[in-house]
Amino acid sequence: ADDASSSADETTAAATSIEPPSSSYSTDAPSSIYQSSDASVTSLSSVDSTVASSSAYQSSEAPVTSTTPINPQCTWDTVQIPDQVFWTPKDTYTYETYDGPVVGPGNIDDDILAMVQSLTLEEKVGQMTQIQVGNIADCNGNLNVTAVEWFIDTWKVGSFLETPGNHGGKYNWYSPQAFADFTDAVQKIALEKGSKIPMIWGLDSVRGANYVKYGTMFPSGT
Repeated sequence: ADDASSSADETTAAATSIEPPSSSYSTDAPSSIYQSSDASVTSLSSVDSTVASSSAYQSSEAPVTSTTPINPQCTWDTVQIPDQVFWTPKDTYTYETYDGPVVGPGNIDDDILAMVQSLTLEEKVGQMTQIQVGNIADCNGNLNVTAVEWFIDTWKVGSFLETPGNHGGKYNWYSPQAFADFTDAVQKIALEKGSKIPMIWGLDSVRGANYVKYGTMFPSGT
C-alpha cells in the first residue's frame, strides 16, 4: 500500500506543471504572453517622470502611466518602435583608480544565514529559478504586473532574464531609463510578495552593456 501511495504521489508530482490559471491569459495571444485577471494593471510604457527629468537625459514626449483593464484588447501590431528617450553622452570621463587590497569572500553575514534558514524548500527552489522576460510581457508589449505577481507570489521565483526588446517588448532597444523602469517595477513586487527577497535580473553583457541603448562597447581582439 505504501508503494502504491508513493507511486501515486510521484505521478501527481510529474503531472504538475508551472502554468498560470486559465483566467490569467487570453487565447488570442501566445500562451507565454499573459493577460491580466486583475481590475487594473500598471502599464510601464514610458519612463518615470522623476527619472526623465535628469539632466543627462531628454525625452521627446511626456512620461505617462496608464492602466490596462481586465484582459486588455490586443491592439499592438507587434512592430517595435524606438523608445522616446535620447541621451547626449559626455565627451570625456574621469575616474579614480583603486590601489587598495582586493578583499576576498569572508564569513556569510548572520542576517543572510537567518534568511536562508527561514525559507521553505519551495522558496529555495524558487530563488534558484530564472524566468525569461517574455513571460511577463503582455500582448501590447507592456509589463504584465499580474504575471509578475503570479511568478513571484505563487512560485517564489527569484530571478528574471533578458531584455524585453528581444521578447515581446514594445521597444526595439531599451534605454537605461526604460530598462530601469521595467526592472524596478518587478523589483518592487519581489520586495512585497513571495519570499520578499530582492530579485536578480540576468542580462548577457558582452564587452559592455550591449543590450542597453547607449551602452558603451569595449573593443575585442579578433
